Amino acid sequence: MLISNNTSLYKKRYYLVNGSCVVQSFPQPNILVAFQTLFSSGSSTRVYQNYETANISHNHYVSSHPFLYVNKEGDDIIRVNWSIPFSHMFSMQLIAISYNSTSNVSEYHKLYTHTGHTYAHILQLSEADEIVTLSCICAECDDIQWRRNNKYILKTSYGVASITKELWPYYTINLKHSTYSISYNDLNRYACSSVSNQDDIFDYSFSVVQSPFAVITKNPISTTKTPGEVLTLDLSAQSLHTMTAKWETSKYIEGGWNESYTNSLEGYLFVLDSNVSFKISITARSSFVVSCTVKTHFFIQLLADIPASYNLYDRGTLFQQSPQTLSSYSTADIEIQFPSSVHSNITQLIVNETDRIHLWCYVSGVPQPLITWYHRNKRLINSNILTQTKFQMELIIINSNRERDEGTYTCQAKNNVTNLINATDSHNITVHIQ
Repeated sequence: MLISNNTSLYKKRYYLVNGSCVVQSFPQPNILVAFQTLFSSGSSTRVYQNYETANISHNHYVSSHPFLYVNKEGDDIIRVNWSIPFSHMFSMQLIAISYNSTSNVSEYHKLYTHTGHTYAHILQLSEADEIVTLSCICAECDDIQWRRNNKYILKTSYGVASITKELWPYYTINLKHSTYSISYNDLNRYACSSVSNQDDIFDYSFSVVQSPFAVITKNPISTTKTPGEVLTLDLSAQSLHTMTAKWETSKYIEGGWNESYTNSLEGYLFVLDSNVSFKISITARSSFVVSCTVKTHFFIQLLADIPASYNLYDRGTLFQQSPQTLSSYSTADIEIQFPSSVHSNITQLIVNETDRIHLWCYVSGVPQPLITWYHRNKRLINSNILTQTKFQMELIIINSNRERDEGTYTCQAKNNVTNLINATDSHNITVHIQ
């Protein structure tokens, strides 16, 4: 027969749980303390299973660790004492192992359990619905509470389910599990904590879990450039998780491609600032797109990855989160401009008086240039002699007159190119009439 009573807890300094339990049994049992602890590395958290024993040997108890020791207070009474750091504790179980001589098997008796801090994580992402499901697990607890920005969320907004996790042989950890769904762009701080009906001297800290989405607060600005210019683009984003940035473009890069990003913490938000700069190739003759991908780096824990059973006598990870990324995108349209250019295959033209004069010039440039003809530095505006297509301007005089029509004709093209003072080009054709 095994009876436990007079279990008590007290603080030994602010971070230790000290416990004491009186056990009445004959024969006297072996003692095992199983404890599960939370370990964090960056944004990742894992739950680690460990245990220590105190076994009876030659009428004395031999402990595997100084924090567990057993005092014999009689032939059938022992006092079990233990000490565990509370700051990382997920849960603990005090177990007595007795031998049943009738059935020739070991029997496991739960003497005492204690809850610890919650294990909070992202459970799943739904990119189609832009929903993030947050998850919270506590062990040997009675309930779970959720908070948003340190204010309690109504219990009607979420549920709490019971899960049993086996620790072979013949022992279980009792878990509570709760989920809460939020939108991708929800940058509120969410946290959960365990609720225990035990008379407890410890305040349970809230485990924080939050949306992995990055909000781009400053998009790269679409702009216009000329070949040979250096293009510099900037982007900023904020998230509850750390971020990286990657710039991309498919063409018109000349020389080096320089990109960088930094993460800084402003309050509880991570802020990313990134930029890219490169020289636009002199062969650029059309617009192109520069894109930036911002990735948040976080960890996810699927319930399917939490094994249903585990060996009570194993030391190792019970469950841990897997790294994930979530991408946000931004683009900038880069319009390539180049100044006006005028071409013609003639510079001199000789005609007989009364013959037709036919002059033409071909023009290129982005944006489309304005084409103007001049004769002896005077603008020609007679629509009867001017014919214009998109990039060509023709001047046709049906019946030439020496006094009126002889001299220098100028085809001028002009467009407004950003950052260029002179975006004008011209070509002169001298006409001789005999």
